[in-house]
Amino acid sequence: MQPGLSFCLHLFIKACNLLSYLGAGVHCSLIATGLLKNPTCIVKPVQKSYSPLRNIWYTRMVKRLVSGLVRSPLRRSTLGLVDFNIPLPADSGCIIVICHSPWRRLLVQWCIENKFALIVSGMIPTKSNKLIYRRAKGYKELRELVNHLRKHGRVIVSADVFNHLTNCPVQFLGKPANASLLPVRLAKLSGVPIITAIPQLQHGNINFIPGPAFDYPRLELNACNIIQQTLSFMENTIQKSPSVLESNIV
Repeated sequence: MQPGLSFCLHLFIKACNLLSYLGAGVHCSLIATGLLKNPTCIVKPVQKSYSPLRNIWYTRMVKRLVSGLVRSPLRRSTLGLVDFNIPLPADSGCIIVICHSPWRRLLVQWCIENKFALIVSGMIPTKSNKLIYRRAKGYKELRELVNHLRKHGRVIVSADVFNHLTNCPVQFLGKPANASLLPVRLAKLSGVPIITAIPQLQHGNINFIPGPAFDYPRLELNACNIIQQTLSFMENTIQKSPSVLESNIV
């Protein structure tokens, strides 16, 4: 990739950063006048919500920017924004648990480009992502995921996926829900650790905030407790930086 193209990308991102100050300022003014409500995850009063709002606007703008650039001549530079800076086990596979991130589409393309991991998602695979998307439905796909993990592969799963069962009651963002036990069950079947990572836009790159990790012996703990610890970490991170959660961006 030519240096000039990379320079253009970072110039665009800096422009988004500058514009986010304006967007957050207008947003705060509208909240103060009662025309808009503070986002649910911003618990601070309007006088102190400017900083998290600016991060939300910054993330929103960069998200829209990269969604276009990833299909342009700047594709390689755009994918280079992803910096998975969390150590991974060298002698085994692992399950990487994340939350619903505004960077999902970028991460999918990055995973395809770098052959990094399979991704479990309820979405129907398309031509562009069918190589790495798995729905984890049925014995055949579950067996494929377990075999992939046993061969030192990686699988990415979202923890904030909820259902109508009663086998794993949890609290998330102040609300009761029932979480999926899939990450723990896959880890136990495969004999691999669970690693928590939250993508965050920081200093012009997509870095990752490390969270709780559970090696194989610790997986013998109550599975629901493991999921709750992961969700509690995500909730604390979201409250500090609401822009890491997809629902606060769209």
